[in-house]
Amino acid sequence: MSIDPTHALRLLADLQASDGWKFLVQIMEDEMVAAARQLATHRAMTMDEIHFRRGAIWAAEQLVNLPGRLAPIYETEAAIQKASAASAAHKDTDA
Repeated sequence: MSIDPTHALRLLADLQASDGWKFLVQIMEDEMVAAARQLATHRAMTMDEIHFRRGAIWAAEQLVNLPGRLAPIYETEAAIQKASAASAAHKDTDA
């Protein structure tokens, strides 16, 4: 899916400002804490259970951090797009 980077940045900002996103972040943070507590309190855990809990914490953190990881990508794309447009406009005035 190709999306205008400036529009993508607006969508990301709107997402992060929304109550739904704030609710989802709170749920994910609660889940991360619960998984960490389970790691700390359950003494007789198999390695598979430990890896599962660690994976759950990692996945929740990746989801919570996704808008922050996407924003720089779209900021760079928007800057390149703007520079390309300016370069094309400069070439047109030189011709």
